[in-house]
Amino acid sequence: MAAKKEVEIMVFFHLLCRRFLGALLIGTLLCVQAQSLAENTNGYKAFTAARKALKNGDAELALKHLRKSLKTLSHWGLVHLEIAVAFRQLGEFGKEAGEAIKQATRLLPQNPRAHLFAGFFWEGAGKPKKAHYHFLRAVQLGHPSPEGCLHAARLALTYGQQKEVLACLQTLRRTVKYERPAHLLLAQSFEAAGKIDDSAYHWRWLTARSLSVFELQRCLAFFLRHIDKQPKKTQRTWKTEIKYIERKLEKLAPKRPDRRLRPLLPSRR
Repeated sequence: MAAKKEVEIMVFFHLLCRRFLGALLIGTLLCVQAQSLAENTNGYKAFTAARKALKNGDAELALKHLRKSLKTLSHWGLVHLEIAVAFRQLGEFGKEAGEAIKQATRLLPQNPRAHLFAGFFWEGAGKPKKAHYHFLRAVQLGHPSPEGCLHAARLALTYGQQKEVLACLQTLRRTVKYERPAHLLLAQSFEAAGKIDDSAYHWRWLTARSLSVFELQRCLAFFLRHIDKQPKKTQRTWKTEIKYIERKLEKLAPKRPDRRLRPLLPSRR
C-alpha cells in the first residue's frame, strides 16, 4: 500500500511539473509575442511619422524615423522605398541610399512606384542603363506618372527601345500639360524607327504650335534631313513647311540693339 501511495504521489508531482512547465512555456511565448507586437507597433508608428515628415518636406527627420522603424520592419519593402525617397529629397545617392532602393525593388518587384523611384535614383547616381530598366518597368506596370513615361522615352531613344514607351506617349500627348514634350519624343522615336511619315506628323504638329526656338530648329532639321528622299508632291509640301518654320524662327530671333555711332569729327587735314 505504501509503495502504491508513493507511486501516486510521484505521478501527481510529475503531472504538476508538466503543467507548471507548460504554463511557464506558454507564459514565455506570450511575453515574447507581446514584446514583438510592441516593437512592431513602435516600428509602425515611426514609419507613419516618417511619411508625415516626408510629406512636409523634412527628409532628415523622416530618415531618423525610418531608421528606427527599420529595426523591426526590415521585411517591409515600403520602409526601404521611403528611405530611398528621403535620400532623393536630400539629393544624396550614396551607399545607404543605393542599398535601400535595391531592397525596395527586391521586396516590391511588382510595385510601379518602387521602380519609378529606382529610375530617379539611378539616373541621379549617373547609371542611365539601370535607370532606363526601372523607368520601363514602372511604365509596364502601369504607373500613372507622366514623368516616368517621359524619362523612359528619353532613355529609350538612347538605347533603341522606343516601342516600349510609344503607348504611354500616345496617351500623354492628349494632356495639355505634357502634349509638347510627348509630341517631341514621339517625333524622335518614329524617326529613329524609320517611320518618317509618322514622325513628320508630330514635327508638323510642333511646327504649328511651338514657340520654342529649340523645338522649331529640330523641326527644321528634320524636314531638311529627309526632304530629298520624299516623292515630288511631298517635297512641295515640305518646302512650304520649311519656309514657314524659317519665317517663324526669324520672328522669334532676338533683335539686335541699334548701334549708335558717334558723329565723325571734321578732319584736321
